[in-house]
Amino acid sequence: MSILKDSHDFCANSEVLEEKQLFFCFYKNNTPHIQVLRLLEANEYWERVIFPQERLLFEARQNSQLEVQMNSDLYDLVPCIHLKINQ
Repeated sequence: MSILKDSHDFCANSEVLEEKQLFFCFYKNNTPHIQVLRLLEANEYWERVIFPQERLLFEARQNSQLEVQMNSDLYDLVPCIHLKINQ
């Protein structure tokens, strides 16, 4: 009896596992202004104030996004996969 039903099931399961795995991300505020960062995930949310030239190392999942607020009207959404640290 085979443990795996077929290769399609294995690929689907590995994609689900990959989405749940955490990886390290790096962000640096290269502006002269204070920024507010928000990590947007399905089951998690945090917010941090980051000062000019300050660096932040954090963990995120594949589908997470980092919201970077520069002022009350201006913000940017960055996919965390773009901030991933290659180990």
